Amino acid sequence: MGHILLDSNVTTGGLSASDFWVVGIYMAIVLLIAFYFSKKGQKTTEDFFLAGRNVGWFAVGASLFAANFSSEHVIGITDSGYSEGMSAANFEWFACFIMLFMAWFFVPFYMKNQIFTTPEFIERRFGSKSRWYLSVVSIITYIITKVSVSLYAGGLLLQSVFGWDIYEASLLLLLITGLYTVAGGIRSVIFTGAFQTVIILVSGVVLAYACIKNAGGFENMIQDSTLPDKYFSTFKSIDDENYPWPGMLFGAPILGIWYWCTDQFIVQRVLSSQNVHSARRGTILGAYLKLLPVLLFALAGIALFAVEGRPLEGQHALSIIFSGNILGSGFKGLVVAGLLAALMSSIATCFNSSSTLFTFDIYKKLYPEAGEFQLVNVGRFATFAVVIFSILWVPFLNQLEGNLVQYLQSIQGYIAPPITVVFLCGLLWSRATGKASFIVLVTGGAIGILRLIMEKSLETTEPSTLLHYFAHSNFLYFSIALFVFCFILMVILSYTEPKPAMEKLIGLTYKYRNDGIDLSDTEVINEQKWKKINIIASVILVLIVVSLWLILKTF
Repeated sequence: MGHILLDSNVTTGGLSASDFWVVGIYMAIVLLIAFYFSKKGQKTTEDFFLAGRNVGWFAVGASLFAANFSSEHVIGITDSGYSEGMSAANFEWFACFIMLFMAWFFVPFYMKNQIFTTPEFIERRFGSKSRWYLSVVSIITYIITKVSVSLYAGGLLLQSVFGWDIYEASLLLLLITGLYTVAGGIRSVIFTGAFQTVIILVSGVVLAYACIKNAGGFENMIQDSTLPDKYFSTFKSIDDENYPWPGMLFGAPILGIWYWCTDQFIVQRVLSSQNVHSARRGTILGAYLKLLPVLLFALAGIALFAVEGRPLEGQHALSIIFSGNILGSGFKGLVVAGLLAALMSSIATCFNSSSTLFTFDIYKKLYPEAGEFQLVNVGRFATFAVVIFSILWVPFLNQLEGNLVQYLQSIQGYIAPPITVVFLCGLLWSRATGKASFIVLVTGGAIGILRLIMEKSLETTEPSTLLHYFAHSNFLYFSIALFVFCFILMVILSYTEPKPAMEKLIGLTYKYRNDGIDLSDTEVINEQKWKKINIIASVILVLIVVSLWLILKTF
C-alpha cells in the first residue's frame, strides 16, 4: 500500500490519452442517445413534456436515480466516507423507504389524475393560489440551488482534472446539456439519464474496487486499527452536531417526502410512465438503485482513510485518488465520465422541470387559449431561458465556497416542511381547506427563509435562548419543529372554514380515492398481478436496508 502525500493545492490531473478517449466516447454516446430520441415526435405537450406518457418502468427507475444523483453527491459521499465513515448512508437509505411511500401512496393519485405538474394537482385539491406559490418557489430554487451547486461541483471537477477555467468548464457543460434538453424535451432527458445511471454505477464499482484493493482488501480495511471507532456506524449519537439519530429518524422523512414525492424535479419522470403499474415498478427500481451509492462511493472513501489517515484541511478524497496511482490508465477517464454523467443528468432534469412548470403553471394560466404547438415552443423557449440564466450565473461561481454551497442546499431543507404538510394533509385529510393550504405554505416558507437569514447573520447568540435555538439548532430538529407548527396551523385554519366541495375531494383524497374511477376486467387482473410482484419487491428492499444497518453495526 503506497502512502500518498498531498497538500490542499494539488490538482487531480495526470489523465492519459486513453482516459480522454473514454470521456470522449461517453460524451458522444450521450449526444447520440439524446438526438435519437429527440426525433421521436415532439409536436404535442404530452410528447415534449411527458414523452407521450409511454416510458417503460426501467427507464423511469434509472432516470429517477440519475436525476437525483448529481456530481456533488459523488464528491460529497466519497468525502463523507473519507472523513466521517458511513454517516451518509442514512440519507441515501431512508430515501428507499420514502420512494416506496411514493410508489404505493402518491403514484396512484398522480397517474389517475393525468396531471402535468405537481402544483397542478395541488390546484385541483386546494385552488390556484397554492399552485402559483409552489410553481414560482420551485423554479427559483431550482435555478439558485440545484443549478448553482451542480455547476460549482462540476466546474471544480473539470478545473482540477483538465486544468480548465471554471467558467469555461461550466459554460461547456451548460451548452451541451441545454442543447439536447431544448431539442428533445423529457424523452431525451430520461433516456440519456438511463444510460448515465449505468455509467455512474460502473464508475462507482471501479472506484470502490480500486480503493479497497489499495487498502489491502476489504477484510484488511475493516480491521484497520487506524479507523476510528464506529466508522461504519450509520446512526450517530443524540448530540451529534450534524446527524443526530432522532433528527434522522423523524426529520429526514419530512425532507424526503417533499423531495421524492412532491417535487416536480423528481415526479415528472413518474408522470411519463405508461400506467400506474409501470410508474410504481420504476419507482421501486429507483429505490433499489439508491442502495448502491453508499456501498460504492462511501466505501471508497473509507478505504482511502485506511491508507491515508485523517484528511488535512482542504483535502478531498477524489483529489487524492486522482493524484495517485490508485486508478489505472483508462479507469480515471471512466470515473470522470461517471462524474460528468451525474452532473449532466441532474442539470438536464432541472432545465426540463423548470420549463414544464413555467409552461403549464404560469404561461398556460395566463394564456389558457394557447394551443399544443404554441405550448411546446414556449417549453423550448423556457428551457433556453433557464440555460441563459444559468450561464449568467456562472461568473458568480467563484464566490461559492464550501460553506456557501451548504448554505444554498439548506434552502431546500427549510422550505420542505410546509410543502410536506400541505401534500400529506391534502391527500389524507378531506377536511383540509384551500385557504389554510396557502397560508401554511406562505407562513412556513417565510419562517424557513427567516431561519436561513438568521443562521448566517446571527453568528453569536446567547446559548439556551429561544433566539439561539431558532437560529442555530440542528437543521433536522428545526425541520421537525417547523413541520409540527405547520401541521397545527393547517388544522386550526381548516376548522375556521366550511368543508371543501366534493369536487375538491373525489380522486384527490385517500377517502375518496376510487370514486368516479371505473376499471375494466383486464385492468383489474393486471393490477392484482403487478400488485403482488411489487409487494414482494418492496418487502425484499425493506429487509435489505434493515440487514445493511444491522451488518454495519457489527464492524
